[in-house]
Amino acid sequence: MTGTTRRWQRAWVFLAVLAVVVTLGLWPDSPREAAHAAQACGAGDANRATLTTKGGVTLHPCLSKVTTVMNIPRTQTSSLGCGTLFLQPCYQTKWQITAVSKTSGQTLKYADGSTESGLYRLTFQQFQVSSSATLSTTGGAGYTTTLAPDSAAKLGNASGQTIYTDLWVTADSTINLSFLTFSCNDNVRPDNGLWTLADLFIDVSAGGCGMNLKIRYAVTTSSGANGEISGAYSVNLPNTLLTVS
Repeated sequence: MTGTTRRWQRAWVFLAVLAVVVTLGLWPDSPREAAHAAQACGAGDANRATLTTKGGVTLHPCLSKVTTVMNIPRTQTSSLGCGTLFLQPCYQTKWQITAVSKTSGQTLKYADGSTESGLYRLTFQQFQVSSSATLSTTGGAGYTTTLAPDSAAKLGNASGQTIYTDLWVTADSTINLSFLTFSCNDNVRPDNGLWTLADLFIDVSAGGCGMNLKIRYAVTTSSGANGEISGAYSVNLPNTLLTVS
């Protein structure tokens, strides 16, 4: 393999990862960088949102109105054997978490000065995706980014602090979670009581079979001071194919 070929491969990987970030449709968090963005965040950055993560980190992002839909489709493996009395279908486990929680009553302020209420903040601890996931945008250019790892793609942790993923989502977002007597057969919305049970009882790990999250904003932080991410492999995408369409 020539040096030129390796450089092109690295360039394509960089562009693909960059596309994932751009897909989120977010303006930079720094006021100086926001001044160079395509859409200002109001005079004196007055239209920046004020958000707080589950870990207590306060953020002031400049948000566009582009929504990112994260979709992981379910794959049924048998017609019976899971859920209550093992009478519900079973599905392939496609993502893992070690803890989950939700906070309702979230309001976002957008760069144009408008606001949106009725949102939820979902927090996943050590979120791992082991099968194909897609990120697609509504509004804007409407790109779709597909991630297909041959092993678990994860946000932490080979070492260092535990990584948390906070997502601000709409009320019609759903996950399919295998937990206690609940089956992945159920589409669980943020207003479902299962979220509260999962928050109380998941202390090791739980598996999910699908999700369809309509994300307004997402951020990763650690359990360390001020939420800085430290340690090896905070983001780990082993042999992951990223496709942009």
